[in-house]
Amino acid sequence: MFRTHENPNILSAIVHLVHSVPSLSIFVRRLHDTDRSGWWYFAAVTIVGLIPLFIFSVIRGTAGPNRFGPDPVNTEAPLAGGPTVRFG
Repeated sequence: MFRTHENPNILSAIVHLVHSVPSLSIFVRRLHDTDRSGWWYFAAVTIVGLIPLFIFSVIRGTAGPNRFGPDPVNTEAPLAGGPTVRFG
């Protein structure tokens, strides 16, 4: 198939893809926590767009449920098969 020592760009591209998809997913979920669309991610194409994306990533999410689902901070989740614990 491919020999990585002859063409390291292929291996590099695969590693980049494997890490980019989960990173995109996590960032879009964070945007949803602040009640913003995942399309805001494409604001990073411009240098100026990085500023609001940074702000959106560090501010607190919307309190209570929003159009993307319940507040992940105030949800009840079982811990490793144990009793249900309330966070927040």
